[in-house]
Amino acid sequence: MSASRTARIIGDLRTFSHPGNEAFQSFDLHESLDEREFLRKSIGPTGLLALKPLQVTSYRDDWHRYLLKQADVRAQIRDHQARVQAQIKEQQTRIRERLRPPKRQG
Repeated sequence: MSASRTARIIGDLRTFSHPGNEAFQSFDLHESLDEREFLRKSIGPTGLLALKPLQVTSYRDDWHRYLLKQADVRAQIRDHQARVQAQIKEQQTRIRERLRPPKRQG
């Protein structure tokens, strides 16, 4: 799944989770998915069976949620790797500056 598609999906989730408030900015995908999982566990298997006739989602939605989680995790890993690479380059630059011989005057 591409990053732009993931971003569009997350934007849609923001809109649908807060109808009438499209400008809502603070949305945490992990928090939303964790809350859903908590509610599923709280209801239990019997409650889920009772709600089955009202269910508008399918087994594919579970797969899509899994993919969203994985895409978000990969994005976080890439961000972390980029920060680490920047720190390494910064440290290398500092080390090179320390090891450079002083300029001769004369």
